[in-house]
Amino acid sequence: WKDKLTYHSFALLEWDHGEHCTVVELAFLNGLGGYSARCNHLEDRDEPINSMIKCFPPEMVKPWKDTLSELRCIDVRAKNLREYLGFMKLHTGKDKRFIDVRHTFSHAVRLTFCTKEQ
Repeated sequence: WKDKLTYHSFALLEWDHGEHCTVVELAFLNGLGGYSARCNHLEDRDEPINSMIKCFPPEMVKPWKDTLSELRCIDVRAKNLREYLGFMKLHTGKDKRFIDVRHTFSHAVRLTFCTKEQ
């Protein structure tokens, strides 16, 4: 079943505050809770008690369901796309988190009806 995980897509959101970015991905339901919160997008993924598991309440630690999905939003340290691609480059290669990173699309934000009053 590992072939299911060979290709994976996500969106990286850059914020105008410039403090961090957010990764948005579709993944197995409860995947992080069932895998000790080992998230590929976090630097300390392989620590026994990583930064994400510290935030999890006990009810979020449960088996994943590979027949259902969830949409995840994960804040990362990178402040922009360049920094995030650098992070991915450090973790790309055989026996690492990523195998063949490809950045395929980038575009300026196009939102409508998004003022505080609306």
